Amino acid sequence: WQRMQVWNFLDQKKFIIVYGFTVGCGIITVALLIFLIDPFFHYHMPWFGLQPVVYNEIYQNPGLAEHTSYDSIIIGSSMTENFNTEWFDEAYDIHTLKLSYAGASAENLRVAVDYAQNVKESELKYVFGCLDMSILTSDADTPRHPLPDYLYDDRFYNDVYYLLNKDVLFQNVRRVLEENKNGTMKPISEAYSWYGEYKNSFSKENVLQLIDIPDSFLEVEQQKAVILDDTICSVKKIKEFVEKYPETTFQFFYSPYSIAYWYNSYVCGTFLQDMENLEYSMKELLKCENLQLYFPSDYEMITDLESYKDLGHYDMDIQYQIFEEMKNEENMLTSENYQEYMNEFRDMVMECDFEKIFS
Repeated sequence: WQRMQVWNFLDQKKFIIVYGFTVGCGIITVALLIFLIDPFFHYHMPWFGLQPVVYNEIYQNPGLAEHTSYDSIIIGSSMTENFNTEWFDEAYDIHTLKLSYAGASAENLRVAVDYAQNVKESELKYVFGCLDMSILTSDADTPRHPLPDYLYDDRFYNDVYYLLNKDVLFQNVRRVLEENKNGTMKPISEAYSWYGEYKNSFSKENVLQLIDIPDSFLEVEQQKAVILDDTICSVKKIKEFVEKYPETTFQFFYSPYSIAYWYNSYVCGTFLQDMENLEYSMKELLKCENLQLYFPSDYEMITDLESYKDLGHYDMDIQYQIFEEMKNEENMLTSENYQEYMNEFRDMVMECDFEKIFS
């Protein structure tokens, strides 16, 4: 009986050792595979002849910022995602990296600028970006989506959340390998671009489905225009990171939403308030000597609903037009003309023949 107990003890001990060794080997294998492929570029750009597969801003932006070569960046919301960095490289004689965040808040803009700047030995040459109503009027201190700390900080111990992550292994590592095998990856110059996927969604019909069109268009009384606390905080945060890097030239444009968006704002009674908040942001941001603001929202552009897929997102032609206007300094706001721009735009919308445009 004692001999049997000894053998059982030895068998259990052997099992524990074998089991522990097997689990340990599995953990090491998973961590090693994720480290070698590194789909989020946390440690390095692709090895073994693989090409980068860029598709997830939240998880891949910090790695791209740390491990690629550039001297300028593009930031902002989905309104900048269809920019091709090669346009800017050729026009400005720079090397540009796109660090957009879909649905960006002011905090997303700050994170992108600060992270990129912190890994560069000298200040960036240019930062290009957009200013949306959602950026100006959302919580200035909260990113649009939670950012994974283990990819944004320099603490090694929390990398366990990356190296031992089954989703990273079975979804992201797998995607990198499959897209390289099939040759379906986009070049980094087109990172996060979604236009090709939604190309057939741009139409007046799709836009008009998103608004309520009445039988008769009546005048709507507008709410009292007030400057929102969120706008004040967002503008303050943007000013802070712009002024933090005085050797960098910032070029921001106000995203040209469609006339359907502004009609929706009008019928909700918030149009004049939106205008007041836009004008406030212009007045404050134009105090930054290294910041240029652009307002590419002429009548022909925003009333061409065939160029939009929803109330705000425009097609590649408008995207390129925005780039051209920034390059040529067209529709550039100054402390002397921004009120004139806003007055003209305010009158254009208030006096717009919505019935004719939507018919």
